[in-house]
Amino acid sequence: MKEPEREEFAFVSASFVVAGFLGDPTEITKALGIEPDEVGRGGEVRHLSGSKRQYTIPASYWEIHAEARRSANCETFVEQLLSRIEPSASSLRLLPSRITKKIVLQISVGPDGRVPGLLLSSALASRLAMLGVDLELDFN
Repeated sequence: MKEPEREEFAFVSASFVVAGFLGDPTEITKALGIEPDEVGRGGEVRHLSGSKRQYTIPASYWEIHAEARRSANCETFVEQLLSRIEPSASSLRLLPSRITKKIVLQISVGPDGRVPGLLLSSALASRLAMLGVDLELDFN
């Protein structure tokens, strides 16, 4: 997932991630019928932008990103991602349980200590549970 740039106010970025598998990420694309925004294949070597350093991706991943909105509450992002993946719910549930399926919210705390709204309604939590999708909150 892309690291959000440090802003003068709280900021959220969000992705739906399928990770922890060793196969080809295009198999996830075929299974879900959704084009990803970002993929990586386990064992692939990548270079850090602006650096000569490189790293190896330990396991394959596939992800889609929510449209960035400054200062939006977290529930907005979860809703946006659910609306993209729910049409593929039956295929998503067929993915092996050992594969991680999660929505990741990266929350940048503002300089004054403020964070966007962190409420997640029980209705959205139920929708996540029905899909077998976890929710991860990363603060920075």
